[in-house]
Amino acid sequence: MFSEKWFKKNQNFLLFLCNNWILKYWFRWVLRIHNDVSFSEKIFELMPNHYKVRLSENEFRADFRSHNKFSKRVFYAFKYYWYFRHGLDYCIHFFRSLLYLPKLELAYDTLTVYPDPHPESTTVDGYCWHNYGATSGVAWATIRAAAGNNAIDNTTTLNMCQIAAATDTLDEWFYLLRGLALYNTAALTSDATISAAVNSIYGNTKAESGTAITPDCVVVSSAPASNTAVAAGDFDSLGTTAFSNVITYAGWSTSAYNDFTLNATGIAAISKTSITKLGYKNDNYDRSNVAPTWANNVNSSISGKSADNTGTTIDPKLVVTYTLPAVSGNNIIGVI
Repeated sequence: MFSEKWFKKNQNFLLFLCNNWILKYWFRWVLRIHNDVSFSEKIFELMPNHYKVRLSENEFRADFRSHNKFSKRVFYAFKYYWYFRHGLDYCIHFFRSLLYLPKLELAYDTLTVYPDPHPESTTVDGYCWHNYGATSGVAWATIRAAAGNNAIDNTTTLNMCQIAAATDTLDEWFYLLRGLALYNTAALTSDATISAAVNSIYGNTKAESGTAITPDCVVVSSAPASNTAVAAGDFDSLGTTAFSNVITYAGWSTSAYNDFTLNATGIAAISKTSITKLGYKNDNYDRSNVAPTWANNVNSSISGKSADNTGTTIDPKLVVTYTLPAVSGNNIIGVI
């Protein structure tokens, strides 16, 4: 029988089936409650062993069964679909092991999440930087270790990385920028086993002036002081361990999504119960601590689209592929 956790996770969909003006006639018959509750009454809650009907604003009627009758009826109503879905997945894995076929994993779930647009409620995206002034600067190691003195989190642009040289002082740098994006991944739950994750940023611009240093970009950790705002002091909270593949300056698209596939370290950093906090650094200089070749007027940057754009079609997104443990009882074979 399906667990209480499964019913809670899928509650909105189950209530849609219970109350939709057409589907309710079929689904209430599946649950065998079509003679127990009027079709004019709205089912407020459905759990493995009971359902509740809202009678008025503060009045409800509940129907309890001595065992998990409704989870059992859901299982038997759709068991051939569950068998087909999981059997197909097992066949794919079997033949893949023999023929090295691409991994399809049709029975695996995916979670797609985006940062909140401004004003934020649970997550944020933005960028922070340290600026010493255009004409004079500091050594490369000094600006990398700076605390940060500026930040923005309410613009449609998500600047990923930027490096600028002092204009009158040899081997000094006056500007370094880093990006951040947070994603609410609590819907995974602690039981999830994550097999893959892709962080995608829709490209906006890339620009170089002076001598080209062609900065690239990589995902790292971040630890901002707030989940809903980017502060200047978050500049030095970004980590130095690469969480993904590196996207080169030449490879950065300004008209499509750029996909960062998280490595094992990046996957391990995904929170299953709270907020996943990612950052973006230039890899070949900033993360690697290798000073670029200095020249007067060097200024290089890469940017993407932020969550403050209308809709989510070009927002930063994190797509997590995961499985949940099998539900025991009545020969259910895997996660539904």
